[in-house]
Amino acid sequence: MIQTMVVLALGGNLPGPFGNCITTLQKAVSALPEFGVEIDQVSSLYQTSPVPPTGQPDFLNLALLGRTAKSPQSLMAALHALEERLGREREERWSARTLDIDIIFYGDAILPDDTAWKAAAEHTDPSYAPPEVTVPHPRMHKRAFVLVPLTDIAPAYIHPVLGQSVSALLDSLLETGNDETLQKLCDPQDFLEK
Repeated sequence: MIQTMVVLALGGNLPGPFGNCITTLQKAVSALPEFGVEIDQVSSLYQTSPVPPTGQPDFLNLALLGRTAKSPQSLMAALHALEERLGREREERWSARTLDIDIIFYGDAILPDDTAWKAAAEHTDPSYAPPEVTVPHPRMHKRAFVLVPLTDIAPAYIHPVLGQSVSALLDSLLETGNDETLQKLCDPQDFLEK
């Protein structure tokens, strides 16, 4: 079975049915193989301010590198099912949540296509959500809460549209005066379920 490299970003800022945010993230990472993702590497865990700022609790975020045989569309459906299992309720965009899992990279795929990706990435309405699976994630290069954990596990990975490494994208973002606050909480071996 052919597998594709996939990078996921996981985060949450509300307790779920199984416990606090750390417990929810632990359960999500542990369950990913059941949902079609073989895990190769997990970043450190970070506490981050909400983006956009909304007065809600801080998030806990991490990134992971893995492999999947699922198509991007079936992977997204599986990730939404996992989010739901762990208490995610989709009420309002960018509201507080128990778990959010985004596909950041799916191999070197650009979906739905280069033109649609650029339109989604350049969209000026912050609440805009593309109607279909869009990879690379169209706003990942504008979010330290994605790039910092991603730099832990794949700093040299080249963005297939922007042509820059993950670490170069983070450097560019930080040079623009990004106002997100991030704090490393622990290394993966200190929070992953044994």
